[in-house]
Amino acid sequence: MTSLYTTLFFLSGMCWGANGEMLEVTGLVGGEVVIRCPFEKAYRHSTKYLQREVPGGYLQKLVQTPPGGESTTASSGKYSLSDDQRSGVVTVTIGDLSVEDAGDYRCGASTGGPFAPHHYITLYVQPSPASISVTPPVPTTTAAPPVPTTTAAPPVPTTTAAPPVPTTTAAPPLHHLSLQLQLQHLSLQLQLHHLSLQLQLQHLSLQLQLHHLSLQLQLQHLSLQLQLHHLSLQLQLHHLHTPQFQQHRQCHP
Repeated sequence: MTSLYTTLFFLSGMCWGANGEMLEVTGLVGGEVVIRCPFEKAYRHSTKYLQREVPGGYLQKLVQTPPGGESTTASSGKYSLSDDQRSGVVTVTIGDLSVEDAGDYRCGASTGGPFAPHHYITLYVQPSPASISVTPPVPTTTAAPPVPTTTAAPPVPTTTAAPPVPTTTAAPPLHHLSLQLQLQHLSLQLQLHHLSLQLQLQHLSLQLQLHHLSLQLQLQHLSLQLQLHHLSLQLQLHHLHTPQFQQHRQCHP
């Protein structure tokens, strides 16, 4: 299985609330990414956690470490944390990457209050090349040392903490595209439903017009029948008052 290890050292200071810096990391499908988050000494014994931003603006807690101990670890499925409390560095590992793992994450320390320090992380997952059967060399990680066993954070210059994939050239996560397609599908369904209602209303309007016209024709027919009947009565009355009819009555009482 193709694996990719990408280690980022965040040396730009603590990220607080909405003022946190957005950092980006890229991995391959089937591989893993390793992210290192430093925290100040004041949060050495705080519980460390990894959260993911889900649709609707909510945060889903994926894994967290209990407080206490020189070095605590925790894992849940593909997610694991290792808190080196001496150096103040929390190592986050996400393994068995898939395209569904692409998205926004937060690596933070619990303080019991509303202002918890955390790092913003954006993960991009790219398809692994079919022709690669061994671990490919990654330029961005050849200059970085392996996971250190010392108690101090590695002295990496701030200029090397730039994200490997610029925001302008990175493709958006697939779940964003999926949401856009779902919204477009719902919009088309609403338009079709609206058009169907309009056609039904036009059909009912035509039926009402035809029914009204039929009633008008029936009324006109009845009116003509009444007029003919009235004319027939008038003719009969006129015939009764003629002299010939009177003489006939006198001759045939």
